[in-house]
Amino acid sequence: MKKQIPLLVAAFFLVGLLFSFDNEFRLSNLAADSGWDTDYDYDYGSDYDYGSDYDYDSGSDYHHSSSSGGSDAGGSVTFGTIVIVIFLVVLVICIQNSKKKTTTSSTPSKPAGPSINTLLPTTPELQGYLDKAYNIFVKTQEAWTNFDYDTLRTLLTDELYNTYYSQLGVLSLKGQQNIMSDFVMKKIGAVSKETEGSITTLKVELEVEFYDYVVNQNKDVVRGNNHRKVDMTYLLTFVWEEKSSDTCPGCGASLTGGETICPYCGSNIQGVGTTMRLSKKENLRQR
Repeated sequence: MKKQIPLLVAAFFLVGLLFSFDNEFRLSNLAADSGWDTDYDYDYGSDYDYGSDYDYDSGSDYHHSSSSGGSDAGGSVTFGTIVIVIFLVVLVICIQNSKKKTTTSSTPSKPAGPSINTLLPTTPELQGYLDKAYNIFVKTQEAWTNFDYDTLRTLLTDELYNTYYSQLGVLSLKGQQNIMSDFVMKKIGAVSKETEGSITTLKVELEVEFYDYVVNQNKDVVRGNNHRKVDMTYLLTFVWEEKSSDTCPGCGASLTGGETICPYCGSNIQGVGTTMRLSKKENLRQR
């Protein structure tokens, strides 16, 4: 657009010069209407994002009508009016090309946003749980996309699974598919980790970027955008039952309980954290 500024300045100068020498020019003889009207609505009113409140609808309405030259009382069209019309057409083309370049240019990934919650210090043990939490999140998204009920059953609590099952049924009846892909984790951290009895609850703040859109039976996009990723921040709640083992399954050494890795042979202790399931997902921010 900066390269087009001299052209616009020259056009303005020419218009002013012609206006000063042509006293038959009337502003009422010129009618011009051009603009860009975008209706972009991201309403978390329904649950398309595999159980999160999600309703993504974007649309744009671009209306361009070229200016029209009017006639004076004597029926003649002034030369200045014709030049004005040409200038406005050039101006509209310049603006349209500028917007097109901006739309088609690649947009760099946004940096991770600031944490919404206060996060716990990440220890090696906690990092292991965070890795498992992110893995569950991605597998859940992929299973939702593919209508993979069996996988969802192993990743979600009973209550959340029943919710997703109903929502996928509605999508199936509509002949639609919610596609989510190309996940890029921007940031992850634990908000809290509490154990009551044998049940542990872990709350995780996750910022992740991915494609999220809905297609119909003909693979036409009906919601969202398959060329632009969404940047979402979630508060995910995971629950599992700690099952301590008395002996290591690898070397048979006695354990004190609560270990995830055998301190003697390094084997994973079967049962601890293996039943972690997603029980709740809340949308905190969309960028």
